[in-house]
Amino acid sequence: MKRAMIKTGQGNSVSGKLAKEISYEDLVSYGKRAKQTYFHFEEVPDFPFPGLSPTLYPIWEEGEGDGCLVLYADYNFLPQAALYLSVNIDYLMEEMEKVAEQANNNAGHQMFEIAYAAEEDYDYMISIGVAIDPEEASNLYDYLEFISLTYIYPLFVSSLRFAALRHQEDLKQLIEDMNEIMYEDSENQSS
Repeated sequence: MKRAMIKTGQGNSVSGKLAKEISYEDLVSYGKRAKQTYFHFEEVPDFPFPGLSPTLYPIWEEGEGDGCLVLYADYNFLPQAALYLSVNIDYLMEEMEKVAEQANNNAGHQMFEIAYAAEEDYDYMISIGVAIDPEEASNLYDYLEFISLTYIYPLFVSSLRFAALRHQEDLKQLIEDMNEIMYEDSENQSS
């Protein structure tokens, strides 16, 4: 099999096909010897909205026993992510911060971090660090899928749900206010 051409110590733009050729052993090797080797995906497929672009950093961390591979992932996303579902972006960010804080508390360490993106092309960023066993995934694409489906997707879905409920309350209040204005207007016209 032809080996994937990876630039160690710098960024690599990868497709899903190329990511499937980068094995767990490759990631351990990059994480141990070249701390700045990272992988950028243009967009995550199968998300409920467009514009989510992840970058994965494999880092080998020494610890109890032999140590472990930790994948740090930055998910940059556009504000259209919220607009796509007609949800206020401020509500989405606030709810995401609450859900992330709860997840961090449950995990007992800082797993999620929500921030504004430094890149010009993106406005917001979710960062996550996950220690992953080789049994859970065999290549880089599997790791991306595992992190996205196990951590990022639930974070977005629950945050969007809470943001949508707040948006719904705003609309309900707006309708009540409009009804009151129309009622007062009709009262004034009839008197």
